Amino acid sequence: MKTHIARTLGVKQLYHYQPAKLDWLQQTISENTVHCPSPQDFNDPWDCQPCFDDSVVDDPAERARLIEYLDGAYRRQFPGKPEDEYRQRMQQVSSDANLLRSMIRQLSDIGNAIGEQYRVYCLSTLPDSILMWGLYAEKHRGLCLGFSTENEQFGSAYKVEYCDAYPKLNYADNDDEVIILPMITKSSLWSRECEFRVISEEASTALSAGSLHTENKLLSIPEHALTSVIFGCLTPKKLKEEVRALIDSSGHKIELMEAQRIPNRYALSIGPYETAPS
Repeated sequence: MKTHIARTLGVKQLYHYQPAKLDWLQQTISENTVHCPSPQDFNDPWDCQPCFDDSVVDDPAERARLIEYLDGAYRRQFPGKPEDEYRQRMQQVSSDANLLRSMIRQLSDIGNAIGEQYRVYCLSTLPDSILMWGLYAEKHRGLCLGFSTENEQFGSAYKVEYCDAYPKLNYADNDDEVIILPMITKSSLWSRECEFRVISEEASTALSAGSLHTENKLLSIPEHALTSVIFGCLTPKKLKEEVRALIDSSGHKIELMEAQRIPNRYALSIGPYETAPS
């Protein structure tokens, strides 16, 4: 499956729905960080849970490729062993199809490892989704943050691919794809979210020095990447004024918007936030 990113798809803005937590917003504005959760915190139990295809065992060419991969992985995991031990191990694996299938099924149980190592910042192309305001922004009482993709971090956000069938992976494929694809693939039932994701590794468990890193679930973002803050249609007035004061004192150019219910339609409109006359 080919991956797609926001920049190459021409997406100019991405939106993140979040609770009405003023301290989170303050961190984003004053410290250029966002709260980036673990996949273990997600509300979809299939999210970031890979499934590896054990039918490759029946294909001689794929089986040979898998064994070659496992040999390399075993040598990396247990370096310095006698060559005879490596060969004996692979002979055992290659001669026992059931053992190979069992190993592949065990490899599918790496969701917890992904949850410990990776952090995912979820975004959407939609600022006016009734569904997402209800699910992720405290039932329309929270906030939606708008980010520009005119920077490497958000411009490289991965597009989530929606599937009717659970995608099966070949463990012998490229390591990066094996890890990334489960994190950007979801059931087609979620397709209305039009989701993109910024993926990082928690610094304490990171394996790649070149990837984005979080510190205690906080991800540093480019300065001025935040371009707008949108209030929900039920966001309390007190919070709105606190957010306005926070932005005014920051000196940053951040547009304040609000969602409003459209009369007689199941829809929201997004427009500038203007303080009602007292």
